[in-house]
Amino acid sequence: MQFIIKDILESQVPDIKIYQLFDGAVLFETAKIYDNLNLQCFNNIFSVINFAENKKPNSMDSFIRKIVNAGLEDEIISTNNENCNTFRIIASLENQLVSIDKELKAKLENLISSQSKLKVNRSESDVEFWILYRTEGFCYFMKRLSKHTAYDKILNRGELHPEIAFIMNWFADANKNDVLLDPFCGNGPIPLTRALHFPTKQIYAFDIDKAMINVVRRKIAESKSLSEMSNISIKQVDIRELDRELPDESVDKIVTDPPWGLYENIKMGIEEFYRLAIFKMNKVLKYNGIIVLLVSRQIDIDAVLNGFHDLRILQNFSVLVSGKKANLIKLKKLNVGTPV
Repeated sequence: MQFIIKDILESQVPDIKIYQLFDGAVLFETAKIYDNLNLQCFNNIFSVINFAENKKPNSMDSFIRKIVNAGLEDEIISTNNENCNTFRIIASLENQLVSIDKELKAKLENLISSQSKLKVNRSESDVEFWILYRTEGFCYFMKRLSKHTAYDKILNRGELHPEIAFIMNWFADANKNDVLLDPFCGNGPIPLTRALHFPTKQIYAFDIDKAMINVVRRKIAESKSLSEMSNISIKQVDIRELDRELPDESVDKIVTDPPWGLYENIKMGIEEFYRLAIFKMNKVLKYNGIIVLLVSRQIDIDAVLNGFHDLRILQNFSVLVSGKKANLIKLKKLNVGTPV
């Protein structure tokens, strides 16, 4: 989703300079300090201290030697937070945590400690320094700015990470006059992220599962910001009854993560279910309205859309969601014969 990320960055960070744009990472420069960035599309943000192109993974050691020999600028690695007293070094090789040569690691730790006044704590620390090697052939030495979020402990099974929900809403060309629908809201990440970060006229959060609807209502009640909003309608609705709940052509944007057929008992073939769902969504969608879908890559979306002559695929990105292959698809409803 790096091209969506590029759009978000250029819109929200006016002075940005993007140096590298990869699948899963972007290297950029801005005068904004971290606390003012407020970028909801990232799960990790690092301050890059040094980086180099190294085509061979085993060159990580030589990269560390260069850092040790060159030294570090105090202001880069120091912290103004009086609660930060300890640090540790973490190494990642092509998305796998790896160990570093003990002698090299000790030298780098001594260098960081002497210049930052932080003490080494290899188990739990206030600050993390990372040595990262990516498959594109670049090594990075970085200080982590964002705090680690253990999503496996706070999210329910199958629940979207908030960063993905933010990206999906952005991808739908969010507008303050939108009437937004998520007919498979589940635990509510898409409609609640929309409510928190994008001004919206009206939000409908529907799901067939009453337990999920109760989860969404609880989240709203527990959030001061959300509980003060009057434009969120949450209701238990079966997708088969969607056009009975909402008038035809009444919704501007539909952003949703429909069942993938992994956990749910949908009592029909998955592609048959998707054709039914898209038929119902298409009925309530206005002309020139947008549908953004996150679907398993095992679903043949072209076959599903066969026969929907007024729906056009504008963009289709192959993505990974929690390690599972998926497609992020943007559709537009057109009057038949109208060019995209």
